[in-house]
Amino acid sequence: MNILVFSLSLPVAGKIIGAPGKIPYDLILVKPSMAYIASLPVMIIIFLLSINFSQIGVPLGVGVGFAVPSLLVANTRY
Repeated sequence: MNILVFSLSLPVAGKIIGAPGKIPYDLILVKPSMAYIASLPVMIIIFLLSINFSQIGVPLGVGVGFAVPSLLVANTRY
């Protein structure tokens, strides 16, 4: 839902501030869609864990376990 709202509000914000040039619809729609598709396996794992365990700690710990390494890799030159 966040990706959809962001993708729809970006051209509107560009029109409001009067950004010059053409709107790059492929960049606004394709890249966020690829990010959503890439994150689907992690979302499925966390969803299944939250269904199977009554404690919130297990899916939360797994989510943090996936997020921290990706943040570390994203902030390096790799």
